[in-house]
Amino acid sequence: MSICVVQFVCDLLDGKVPSVAPYLAQVKPYLAQVEKAWAEVEPFAVEHTRALLGVAAVLAVIYALLRRRDRLLAQAALAARLAQETRERRRAQAQQPPVVPPVPVVAAVELPPIQADPSRLPDQEPWVGRQQPLALLDAALDDPQVAVVCLVAADGVGKTRLVQHWVERCGLEAKWLTESSGLATCAAEAVQHASPVVVVVDGMETGAADDTTLVDDPGLSLFARQLAAQLAGTPAGDWQQRLILCCTRQPLPELAPLQGGWCRELVLTPLKENEATQLLHELGVRGKFADFRPVVKAMRGHALTLTLLGRLISRYYQGSMANRERLSTVLAPGAVEVQVDGLLTHYENVIWSDRPLHPLLLRLLSLFDRPVAEATLQQWCREIPMAHPLIGPGSPSFDLLRADLQQAGLLQVFMTEQPAWQLHPLVRNRYAQLWRATDPEGWQQARRQTHVEHRP
Repeated sequence: MSICVVQFVCDLLDGKVPSVAPYLAQVKPYLAQVEKAWAEVEPFAVEHTRALLGVAAVLAVIYALLRRRDRLLAQAALAARLAQETRERRRAQAQQPPVVPPVPVVAAVELPPIQADPSRLPDQEPWVGRQQPLALLDAALDDPQVAVVCLVAADGVGKTRLVQHWVERCGLEAKWLTESSGLATCAAEAVQHASPVVVVVDGMETGAADDTTLVDDPGLSLFARQLAAQLAGTPAGDWQQRLILCCTRQPLPELAPLQGGWCRELVLTPLKENEATQLLHELGVRGKFADFRPVVKAMRGHALTLTLLGRLISRYYQGSMANRERLSTVLAPGAVEVQVDGLLTHYENVIWSDRPLHPLLLRLLSLFDRPVAEATLQQWCREIPMAHPLIGPGSPSFDLLRADLQQAGLLQVFMTEQPAWQLHPLVRNRYAQLWRATDPEGWQQARRQTHVEHRP
């Protein structure tokens, strides 16, 4: 067959091939032989090809596993080498003396001077919550069988503020009694309907919170006994739209026989967390909820400390609760007296560091547990040596001092026939104790002078 093919190619090159038929006739027998031979070999070729492909696949899998094993072994060796190097480096560092890095010198940051900005404070004293006590007072006023309501709560919880708001909201005529001189005839006038619609007895206790106050007045106890005796003979249902309110720290035992009858007792609780947060908002304090919550929890809903804190932040710290870090000592959890002392100490050391007359006036006012007229206060400034700087040359007017302390929430001003000033009991007790501790002789002398003048 190969000879025929070679002969065909040579003749084709020489141009001697008129037709390929002779050559195909010669090749055809050989092609038949090749086809016969392939038919015999084909089954074996297909079978062996499949086997070879299977072997190749197995070999590929084995090769991949071997490559993966080599990579894992290499990684394990690298990790072991790095761990060994780390142990050697730590061992070498442990044997060397420690190197203290130099401390960078940071320039001291000067805080901006604290200046008063009362623009954030509300025009009027804000009011939040207390819906249930207000509803109870409304019901007592409408009940003809209720004559007396004893409002009981600790100092600073908000007894006086509650009564003030209730009287203003209802538009009632009220008579405020803060001295025993008016209690002598109050019981008889109330029973005879000769007194205003509401009579408020406030600021007098049968027992003082401590012995720093000047007057230990038994007038409230006497008033309660007289009132109980006169109400015992009064016909039931004769007290509609009339009410006597007694604001005290402790229940009055003299009125215990009238409980459930002529007398009702209303125990005032601290502000709730949402009410305390709202009060700070009303006082011009702004911030995130996360900033308010720890402060509110530390104050435990005490109305006075929340008010003093809110006014302090609003006036002197841009009204931002984010500045509470500068008041960390003030915001520490503790007793109410401790927190009030922290607030007043902050005023003295930071806010009033260059204004000594503010704490001096507060110390003088701590002598009086009743509202004292401005003219009377100026008279005592002349007679008590400690208070002479308040009226000396160059001293600010009483109006400026009063306005500043009133905006801080430390001073209550009663606009009667003439302005009368009074400190909250917690503030008064703090300055009285401080004066007695630092200047016992001056305290005793001032106490004797004013005690004789103001004894009822």
